[in-house]
Amino acid sequence: MISIGSILKTRRGGEPITWTPIPFDSFLPSTISNGGGNWVIGGYRFPYPHNAPGYLATAADPTGAWVTQSYNNATADTTFFVGSHFGRGGVWAIGGGNASLFTSTDPTGLWVERDSGYVPPFRDLAVNTFADDGIDWWIAGGYRGGYLTMTQNPEGPWTVYEVFPTGPEAGPPAADKVIYANGIWVAVGHVANYPHNDRLVILTKVGDPRNLWTRNPAILDNRYGAAIAYGNGIWVIVGYIRTANPYLNQVRIWTANDPAGVWTERDPGFPDIQYLNAIHYANGSWTMVGNRGFIATATDPTGVWNRRVSGLPDSYNYHLQGVSYGDGYWTAVGNNVNPVGNGQIVTAVAGV
Repeated sequence: MISIGSILKTRRGGEPITWTPIPFDSFLPSTISNGGGNWVIGGYRFPYPHNAPGYLATAADPTGAWVTQSYNNATADTTFFVGSHFGRGGVWAIGGGNASLFTSTDPTGLWVERDSGYVPPFRDLAVNTFADDGIDWWIAGGYRGGYLTMTQNPEGPWTVYEVFPTGPEAGPPAADKVIYANGIWVAVGHVANYPHNDRLVILTKVGDPRNLWTRNPAILDNRYGAAIAYGNGIWVIVGYIRTANPYLNQVRIWTANDPAGVWTERDPGFPDIQYLNAIHYANGSWTMVGNRGFIATATDPTGVWNRRVSGLPDSYNYHLQGVSYGDGYWTAVGNNVNPVGNGQIVTAVAGV
């Protein structure tokens, strides 16, 4: 007999409307990726002292059992996981505190620590973003200004390159997220030097990513870009206008048809939300997530965004940190760290 769930999963198109929380108390997830029939989430436990290990878990079905996995932590200095990726050659990568970087070809099996290439004084950064072009290069990055680490073999050595130009500030920007799509590398970051550390910076590169990238001329002060995605000819950055009182932050999105050209700032219309943390595009639909268990979807990111009920408490501290799509499911993860830490997973079927 064919189950209703199986029928619904075949409805691949359309916005995810009905979201269901999945109990999860193993750790506090910060990142999620899908590929090769697997889901991977990474995060930490609360409270996380310096040099406490990060945690990761896998699932074949995001609505089912999540299994915590071990990893070969040779240096024992991973404090949390904040970035993950499934890419060329069926390789998984996950990164975190103290410039840690791990790879696996079977996320339910062996994870091996790799030398990220970052050395003192850059070992204190968090590897929080990955991208690959599907042909030659993998890139990972963190919060330190100007530097990305790259490789043509993610299971081999990684090498750090200083590729971001210094702008009108005292130093080069730091990468918060990097993606590759439509033949171009795009990085979203911030200027790492006070008093400009609230300045959103966009950089692009066509071709060999080891060469100097081009900084977009836009000056976006008091803005923070948390994530970027590409789909259907449109680039979208999500983030917020930062204020002295974080409870008064104002969420924003920025869209462009050419990432090296003009970006348009847009108010998606959610004044009670202070942070947009992640965005994903799949099968004609966009989904973005933020604090207060916030989820919104759209078919056109330049138009109306539809708020969805996540099933999580409408509390400032309930942050959804990542969102992805695969195998007919949308899945978002996050955490609540006040007053106590617990993880959050919510899922939806496309078009339902």
